[in-house]
This record gives sequence, structure tokens and C-alpha cells, in this order.
Amino acid sequence: RRQRWPEALALLASAERLPQVQHPMRGRDSGPHQAAIEACARARQWQRSLALLNQMFDQTLRTDIIAFTTAMSSCERSHVWERALDVFATLCASRLAPDWFVYNTAISACGKGEHWTLALHLLSRACGVDGIWKTELFNSTISTCAKARQWPRALELLARMPPELVAPDHVTFGAAMEACERAEHSEQALRLLRTMALRRLHPNTVVLCSAISACAKDSRWQHGVALFDALRSASSSSSSPPSPSSSCCR
Repeated sequence: RRQRWPEALALLASAERLPQVQHPMRGRDSGPHQAAIEACARARQWQRSLALLNQMFDQTLRTDIIAFTTAMSSCERSHVWERALDVFATLCASRLAPDWFVYNTAISACGKGEHWTLALHLLSRACGVDGIWKTELFNSTISTCAKARQWPRALELLARMPPELVAPDHVTFGAAMEACERAEHSEQALRLLRTMALRRLHPNTVVLCSAISACAKDSRWQHGVALFDALRSASSSSSSPPSPSSSCCR
């Protein structure tokens, strides 16, 4: 499906040759352009996605939040995070108001560039959209802090979630565990496992592997072996979720 973008561009060219109908209030239909942007985004053709978005401006087509978000996602997935943030800035300067998904895409782009301070700023701004915190926003910001080796910030964000009535999930703990692993902080990693147990969340393979790696890097091989045994036991029995033994969390 990624290689269908040339067909999408060909269909767009054909549509542009047809007589254009302009709505008196909403302007010309931008549907073909948005479909082409999505096709290019799926194929990680971020340059073409941005070119199509610019074309919409040049032709004074009606742009909506979806066109901007799709172009941002295309840049973010292609690891050109600067371009994604440029699109975000253009969106903020327009008449459109970014929703939480747009902010989440921008925060994810910050993660590619390890811009954790900007990610924290965007998280604060995102709350003003509808006054509701989203788990996904915290997850992306924690992941950005982890990539930037800012493990104290990552754990601070995790601690902020329950007071804000936001429930952390496996992705949350996985990102926080990655921060501990990168910092070689096994004690914090084991505390995260205890926190998951208190919240009745069974650590999945990703979380356990990060915890094992943190223990190995911090020369706490006994705990790492106990976690590995728990992971191996879980893999041999798909009916039961991974659960570390109590000894590795002491």
C-alpha cells in the first residue's frame, strides 16, 4: 500500500482538470488534496506531503486540522522532526485551533529530536484545549524525556498522572522504564515494577526487558536473573501474563 502514492498524485492531477465547484461559504473542495497527502504520508513521502499542503495554501483551498495533522505525522514518522514542528507552528498561526492529537504528534516529534523542554511546554499547552489530560499526551512526553535521558522528569510526569485523574497504562510504564534503563538506574526500575503491582498492572515483555537491562547495566545481576526467569515462565505459558517474582522487587 505504501507504493500507491503515485496513483494518488495522478488522480489528484485528473481531479484538478475537472471543473471546480466552489462553495460560497467553505471555498473549494480540498478532499482530493487531503487524500493525496494521506497517501504520501503512508509511504513516508514527507516532502510530497508538505508540497501538497503548501499547494493547498497557494490555491486558497480550504484547509482543516486533518491536513495539518497528516503532514505532521508524515514528517514525524520520517524522523524529520524539525519539519513537523514547522507545520505545527504554521497551524498555530492559522485560524485553526490544534486539538490534543495535534499536540501529541508535536510532542512525538520533540522525542525524535530529544527536545524534552519543548515537550513539557507543549504538554502544558495541550491541557488548555479542553481541560482534559490525555494518557497519550503523558506517554509521548515521558518517552521524549526518556530519549533525552531525563529520567527524573519522566518519573515526575508519571507521579503527576493520578492527581490529574489520568490513568497510566503499560505504555506509560514502558516509557518510564526506558528512562530508568538509559540512566542505568535499577532501583528506580524495580520501584516501577512495585508501582505496577499496586495498580494491578502486569508488566509486559517490553517493561520486563527494560527492567532486566537496567539491572544488568547497574550490576544487579541477581535481580536481572529473577526478572528473566519471570519473563521466560510467562513466554512458556501464554495464558498467564508476565509477573516478576516478589524477590526481584525487594
